[in-house]
Order: sequence, then structure tokens, then C-alpha cells
Amino acid sequence: LHPQLKWFIASRYLMITAIFVFPTYGLFFLRDVGGVANPPQTVGLMILSIGGALVLSVYPAGWLSDQIGRKPVVISGAIGAAIGSIAILYTNNATEVVVVASIIGASVGVVLSASWALANELGTVGREGQHMGIVNLATVGGAASAKILGPGVDLLNLAGPGLGASALLIGSGAAFLLGALFLIPLKT
Repeated sequence: LHPQLKWFIASRYLMITAIFVFPTYGLFFLRDVGGVANPPQTVGLMILSIGGALVLSVYPAGWLSDQIGRKPVVISGAIGAAIGSIAILYTNNATEVVVVASIIGASVGVVLSASWALANELGTVGREGQHMGIVNLATVGGAASAKILGPGVDLLNLAGPGLGASALLIGSGAAFLLGALFLIPLKT
């Protein structure tokens, strides 16, 4: 397998964990911290805005990564997602949540599109199946890791109302940035 694959796997694991934090805990954040009038309705609008922005960003991100390279596109998407993850802490109503969620969605679309392209560049001829299996383990592992953070959120909420959700979003932003940093030494 590609000798640099370990950097990509660590990066992907962190970014996928960060991506799955808000869909998993978003309702609780909006209910406990977000200050919106109707958290369930806002989550529905947020999911639509994230999905729409993601769909609109994947093709341009793929095209751009063909032009300037995969790493800069993934890193810029991760930075945008990190900013969005922190910015959502400062939203005060459903409109602000939807706007910030759109930024997060577009950034995640950029990360996912260019990241898959980078994963394909790191493939080894004759070992494509093994390569994609390892990449998918990082993907599934990241998604599963986001799901097991709940008890930590609950413990932090005991220390202060909404503290767990806030820490989770700050941690999500940090995971995006750390995932971007792990790509810097990677050589394709």
C-alpha cells in the first residue's frame, strides 16, 4: 500500500468523526444551547440546507481539485467546516443556524469530494480493493466514533447546561483542523 496512506487515514478518520457530530447531536445542541424557538423544525431546515449546499459544492470541488491538487482543496474545505462548527455556537435563531449550516454543508462537500479523489490517487495498482477497504474502515470508524461521544457530552452537561454540546462543536472544529494538518506531510 502507499507509504503515505497512514496520514490520509488519520486525516479521514478525524474529518469523518467531525462531519457526523452535528447530525448526531444537532437537535440536542439546538434545544439546549442554540436558542431557537422550534429545535426539531430547525434541525429539518438545517439538514436540508446542509444537504443542498453539499450537493452544490461537490462537483466544483472535484473540478478545482483536478486543477490545483487534492490537498489544498481538502484543507480549505476542512478550514471552512471548522469555522462553521465554531460559528454555529454564536447563532441566535433559525435563520442564522440555516446560514451557518449551509457553510458547513458546502465545506463538507468540498472535503468529501476532494478527499475521495485523493484516496484514489493513493491507491496501489493491484491492491485497489484492499486500499478502498482500509479507506472505508477510516470512514466507518469516524462515523462510529462520533456516535460514542454521547456519554462525555452528558458528563459535561452536568458541569454546566449546554457545556457538552458546546465542547462537542469546538472539538468538531478542532478535528477538522487536525485532519487538515495530517494531510500536510502527505506526498502523493
